[in-house]
Amino acid sequence: VNINEYKLEIGNGKSTHSLSFDDLTEKYQSHTITSTLACSGNRRGAMNNEEQGTIRGAPWYVGAIGNARWT
Repeated sequence: VNINEYKLEIGNGKSTHSLSFDDLTEKYQSHTITSTLACSGNRRGAMNNEEQGTIRGAPWYVGAIGNARWT
C-alpha cells in the first residue's frame, strides 16, 4: 500500500467519506483502548456431548481469547 495514495472510505449506504493518512493523523486526535476479543466458538470442545451431539469445527476448549491495546 502506498500510504501517500491510499484513502480510507467510510460509508453507510447513503454517503461515503474518504480520508487520507494525513487526514487521520492531522485532523483527528488518537485514542487508545484496551479490548478483549473472544471467538464465538470458544469452549466448543465442551459442547461435544451426548445431549448436544458433535459440534463441527476444531474442538477448542479455552484459549480462543485475546487482549489488545489499539491506538
